[in-house]
Amino acid sequence: MKCPICQREMHDSVQCDCGYELTADFATYRTVMPVPPRDALIRRLIQKTVRQDAMIQDLAGRVSVLESAPKILENRVKNSRFAKVGDTILFGKYEQDNDASNGNEDIEWLVLDIKDGKALLISKYALDCKPYNREWTDVTWETCSLRSWLNSYFVSSAFSVAERSIISEVFVPADKNPMYRTNPGDATWDKLFLLSINEAKSYFNSDSARQCEPTAYAVAHGAYINGEGNCWWLLRSPGYSRGFASSVDDVGAIGIGGLGVSNTDCAVRPAMWVKLNVNVEIRIKN
Repeated sequence: MKCPICQREMHDSVQCDCGYELTADFATYRTVMPVPPRDALIRRLIQKTVRQDAMIQDLAGRVSVLESAPKILENRVKNSRFAKVGDTILFGKYEQDNDASNGNEDIEWLVLDIKDGKALLISKYALDCKPYNREWTDVTWETCSLRSWLNSYFVSSAFSVAERSIISEVFVPADKNPMYRTNPGDATWDKLFLLSINEAKSYFNSDSARQCEPTAYAVAHGAYINGEGNCWWLLRSPGYSRGFASSVDDVGAIGIGGLGVSNTDCAVRPAMWVKLNVNVEIRIKN
């Protein structure tokens, strides 16, 4: 017997596979819709909800990208077009006023150079006071404890994940001491570093330009400060031997002979290269 609805052969003379069955009077048909078990209904509901959630999230992501696109473009244009040598920019945060209750303060950086879509920055103020190395022994920039501190604790404390992503890891040459020819060890690859003697001469055209004030936080941690408010700050080049690190003194002169590497009253001015054509905003101080 064929089903009058789907025209398929009815294996059962009363009910067809298509869901219709002959009524008791053998004259009419009615729909037979099997009721799924409760667990099956729950699974179907969950699957449907998951699919809907995925569609909503995908749509929200597309909308978010579209909404943020103008801001990303704006940041890239701002960073690359307006940042220039001599600017002071705000990037990252670090304790500076020695009052932890009000949070970390914006770090001010001087733009020393712009090259290949990146800017070389050095902190405007000396941000902390650390020895070049914890122990007085023969060391190089590659092996000193200050390099480790800058590229671990400082970089993770001062910058967000997004900010860290635009700090370039760069080749840092091992420059010899120009007077004593002290062996500087091997070159390194770093995100944060100190200027060398040659770089301090090249990027600052006078002693007065090299003079630097320490933050209150750096002074509280031991940084020397003279009557005019200036400090000594470390360079990465070796002094007259590997047991000494070169520095800039409180009047801006370069101390080529250096201070003992374990000296505890010399301040730190980190330097770094940051990418400009990126979607992380770098604010230029007015």
